Order: sequence, then C-alpha cells, then structure tokens
Amino acid sequence: MTGAGTLSTLPARPTATGPLSHPHRFRLNRAGIHNVWQYDQVFLFGTGRLLLRGTNGAGKSKALEMLLPFLLDGDQRRIDSTGSGKTTLKWLMLDGYRASTNRLGYLWVEFTREDEAGEEHLLTVGAVITASASANKAEAEYFITDVPVGPRLPLHDRKHRPTAKELREIVGDASCFAQVGAFRAEVMRRLFGVQEAGKYRNLMHLLYQLRKPTVGDRVLAGQLTKVLDDALPPLDDDVLDNVARNLPGRWPSAWLTSRRRVFPLSASSISRPKSGWCALTGAASSR
Repeated sequence: MTGAGTLSTLPARPTATGPLSHPHRFRLNRAGIHNVWQYDQVFLFGTGRLLLRGTNGAGKSKALEMLLPFLLDGDQRRIDSTGSGKTTLKWLMLDGYRASTNRLGYLWVEFTREDEAGEEHLLTVGAVITASASANKAEAEYFITDVPVGPRLPLHDRKHRPTAKELREIVGDASCFAQVGAFRAEVMRRLFGVQEAGKYRNLMHLLYQLRKPTVGDRVLAGQLTKVLDDALPPLDDDVLDNVARNLPGRWPSAWLTSRRRVFPLSASSISRPKSGWCALTGAASSR
C-alpha cells in the first residue's frame, strides 16, 4: 500500500473460484482510488472479500475510509474512521499536492451478481471529486451506473480520465447526483433493494460502528457485548412516541423500579402531559 502510479490497463476482473452462497445477490468485485491522496490503484476482491496487508502507516485504513461505507451513503462527515474529523475530502485532495491548482479524482466500488440464467450484472457506485487550491475546497458528485470501469469508463487511465461533465455524458445525467440524499436513495434501492430510509440508516450505522479501527482490540479485551451494543441503532423517535401513547396513564411502582435498574431515570426524567400518557426523556430516549 505505497505510492501512486498511472494505470493504463486494468487488471483482469476476478472470477469466483468456488461455489457462492448467494450468487443472485450483489457482492464486492472491484474498487478503485484514482488521483486521491497518494493513490492511483485498483483493488480486486475474491468472492466479495479483500485483504489489505502492510506495515503500520502504509495506508490500509486510509484506503478503506475512502471507499466503504462512504460510497454507500456519501456522508463526508464520517469519512474519518477515528472520529477525529482529520480525514476530509479537502485534505485528501490538497494536502501536499503541488502539481497544479486544480485536481480531479475518482473513488468507486463495483458490485457483481448472477441472475437465474447465469448472466452477470455489474453495478458501480462512486464519486468524482474536484478540488481547487485557490478556492481551498473540494467538492464531490456521486454516480451509480451499470457501465463498468474500463474502455467506456476509463476512470483508471490518467490520460483519458473523464471530467465531471464527461462522466455525465458517459453514464447519463440520471445516473449522476449532486445531492447526496438522492444518491443515497438510489443506492438503497438498486443495490440493497431497501425501500425504507430508516432501515438503510440503521444498516449504515452498523457498518460505521464495525469499521472503527479499535473494534478488534475491544473484542479481544472482552468487550464484545459493548461493541454489539454500540452497533445497535437508536430507536426511532416515532416508535418511542407510539409506545408512550399506548402505555397506561399510571406507572405501577414495581414497573418504575424495574425500569430504574435499566435506565438512570431521575424524577425530572418522567413527565406527565395533559393527554394522560407518560413520556420518558433524557437517558431513556436515547435507547
């Protein structure tokens, strides 16, 4: 995981070497980082899996930060896996870059699946990043397309790498998104087949929690329960509201006692609105 280079040709697309558990579901196939930070590299997955090896500081975590789960939801605020906020698109594109005042880079991940007839279907999600040193900013547009990276979509080839405008001409305006919300909804629908935004948000929460660099150390330290607890998504406010509305108007003392063992509630944490139902706030509302 060192250095950057120019890729004029792509490595051969990986092929499955054994039976697949769910061949009709999308699995990770290829990924690419081009002219972002110090990278210009394509990664090949083996039956949906990727192993990155290298010494500390080689850039393994940095590569994953730029690819997943970022390219599944486009949330730039959560790129940094440590939570420090140091790794941003502007930092990745402009830190130490002196070749010119403007820079164009691509991030992409390709998924593959086979239908019942054995025909392969590809789907690529990605981001085109434009940065300006004079303006001191970097901006991203997102895309999702069934056009594979290669001769038609040469993201890997520095000499023929398309601009953001040319990308739209290749994959179509309907496949490019300036607004991250529209991109996220399209990934949710086409890649995961999920219709409810809440379910997809919970999935992303889980992936971001499990991506943390210290998760393995915490498991080895006997904190598996805490790791799993942190990965659970918070309850939806509407769900809490519906539960509260259907609770009886009075709180049995035994029930309150048992609840206090779970939630550190104080007297001010329980309110009784005029409608006759009780609402829990504070510590309980975050569960």
